[in-house]
Amino acid sequence: MWRGKTGNKLQISKGAIMSCRIQPPETHKTAAARGKERLRRILISESAHLIWKLRNDRVINERPSYTRREIENRWKYVINRRLELDCLLANKEKFGKKAISKSLVLNTWRDTLPDEHEDDWMKETGVLVGSGT
Repeated sequence: MWRGKTGNKLQISKGAIMSCRIQPPETHKTAAARGKERLRRILISESAHLIWKLRNDRVINERPSYTRREIENRWKYVINRRLELDCLLANKEKFGKKAISKSLVLNTWRDTLPDEHEDDWMKETGVLVGSGT
C-alpha cells in the first residue's frame, strides 16, 4: 500500500514503531505531505498492534501459527476499519468542529483505493483498501 502511494518501500525500525504516534504533523508544510505522513503513522501503528495481538493469541491462547493468508486478511480488515473510522470522523454534521477535515482524510488515503476516482467515496459503504503492489 505504501509503495503504491509513494513508490518507495516503507522503512521501519524499532524507533519508528515506538515514536510513530508522537511525531508532530505540523512539520509537513503541504496537505499532501501531511496526508502521506499520517498514512505512514497509521500503517506502522496498526501493523504493530496487529503483530502484538497475533503474538498474544499464539502464546497466551496457545493457538497454532497463522498462515500468510490469514495474516494478510486480518491486516486488510484492520486497515479497512481504520479507513471507515476516518470516514466517520470526518462527518461534520455529526461531530461539528471536532470532526477531522475531509481534505486530510482524502490526502491520507489518496493513491491507495481501487475506486478512488469516484466523486465521494467517503460516503460509500464497503470501501475496501486494495492489497497494492
